[in-house]
Amino acid sequence: MIGVIFITLKNKLFGLTAYSFIDTVLLRIFGVISFIIIVRLLDRSDIGIIGVATGYLVFFNFLALAPETILLRDYPKVKDRINQYISSFMIFWFIRSFIMIVLAGIIAFFLYHQFENRIVPIYFIGATVLFNMGMFQSLITELFYVSFRQKIVMTMHIVLSLFATGLVFLLFFKPTLMFYLFLSFISTFVGLVTWYYLLKRYFAFKFIYAKDSLKIVKNSIKDFALWQHFNGTITYLIYRIDTVILSFFVTLTIIGDYTIALGIANFFFLVPQIVQKTAMVGLSNINTKTEEGLFMSIVLKYSFILGIAQLLLFILFGKWIIQTLFTSEHVEQIFLYTVLITCGVTILNFMRPVMSLIASKCSLKEGFFQVYLPAGIMALVGYIILTYFYGPVGTAIGNIVGYSVFALLQYSFINKKYPLHFKFELITAEEKEMFKNLLSRL
Repeated sequence: MIGVIFITLKNKLFGLTAYSFIDTVLLRIFGVISFIIIVRLLDRSDIGIIGVATGYLVFFNFLALAPETILLRDYPKVKDRINQYISSFMIFWFIRSFIMIVLAGIIAFFLYHQFENRIVPIYFIGATVLFNMGMFQSLITELFYVSFRQKIVMTMHIVLSLFATGLVFLLFFKPTLMFYLFLSFISTFVGLVTWYYLLKRYFAFKFIYAKDSLKIVKNSIKDFALWQHFNGTITYLIYRIDTVILSFFVTLTIIGDYTIALGIANFFFLVPQIVQKTAMVGLSNINTKTEEGLFMSIVLKYSFILGIAQLLLFILFGKWIIQTLFTSEHVEQIFLYTVLITCGVTILNFMRPVMSLIASKCSLKEGFFQVYLPAGIMALVGYIILTYFYGPVGTAIGNIVGYSVFALLQYSFINKKYPLHFKFELITAEEKEMFKNLLSRL
């Protein structure tokens, strides 16, 4: 019976994972190229401004409710009414974006007085606009993902990334932060228009305003997306709040070094995030705890292998990568920051399948109050104390402390609320069949 379940799912789920993996690898290549150009051409203080702005956007994540995440679980039930659902989500996006931009103006006022640099508030407001434009695209790509159209997502990501990377090369002619912000706006706007066109083409989308639009959004948020969102926000807060805390203790130049390390460590998140998302889709199609135990054993094993491999590769080649690709200044410090942050990232990546299990099978509200909120509070306190005593090195160590506490709380919660029997094998018969199918496709 177990074999039949996995054979039934393997084509769609493994295909979904394969396209997502290729998509992510290629996007990371484009991301690395853009990041290298930005680091090499912009002043280190400009990099610091980017880091501070990204850190403050963490607070907006609490407002960035994404009711469309309900599609991860309920798409088969609502696909006949998808136009109405997407229209309702768009209305919510517009209202949420307006509120965020108003709040960005208020925060920008305080940033100006903190740094006495007019570029900081201008860039922060621009980054907020880009953040919301990106969320509009995510609303649409979520639909393509749950309908198993990841090949289209991959193709368009490549095309749009080529365009965005081409624009970044224009920094060679005018290497300023404001010009970079302008180029980012152009590429994001083109992406927004492109995805809207694809939505109309593949789903015959027509905007529908109905009396129950608000009810759809409310039910989506209340039923699933609210606590899923808060849980994801806490995770992002642990990873990104450190630049905000650091900004009260050191200069923009030092924050620039730390932001480079944070940007490099960020590359180690993407593939494990695919594993997490695929695990979520897989668990929604499995009905017995025996099958869930086998499935989780497989994804946990690969999360562990992938996390260790990424960390070891960076420890071996990290200094060379930083010096060759990014910068020849402060290499030792940036390498140290990156290794420490990546250790924390690796701990989180181990637990990504468990995060999917909590989201799919447990009460998200209970998960928030028993796992995510306590982890976020303890991580925040840890960052402040460690940064105060040890500076940016302490901030980097805060990633290890924060994610270790996070992992322990997740393990304790799932062991109490939804215990499974895990069975770890080097390679199972189901995996052999899936790999064989993947190789035949390639």
